[in-house]
Amino acid sequence: MHAVSVHRHFDVQHADVQSELTYWRDQHRRGQLGYHPFDGIPEGTVRAVCKAYNAQADLTEPQAIKAAREALCLTPGSTNAALADWLAPRCLRHLRSA
Repeated sequence: MHAVSVHRHFDVQHADVQSELTYWRDQHRRGQLGYHPFDGIPEGTVRAVCKAYNAQADLTEPQAIKAAREALCLTPGSTNAALADWLAPRCLRHLRSA
């Protein structure tokens, strides 16, 4: 008897960083991200979540938060960490809804 391997091909969608940045910049213009300059923590968070999502499509929200914190070297409890902690899961949800 021969072993048979079955390969399933899943249609895994990859994050388009530029599209996500455009979406979140628009949200920033609408006041959804507070008064933080977009080019700082929000942009870095979106990039970090996209990178983590592309590496692992079944990324969890806590993993997305951790990826953003590590990529941006954020201190837990800081204002920047709070913003990244708020934005990372929302970014992940938006990626999954696309």
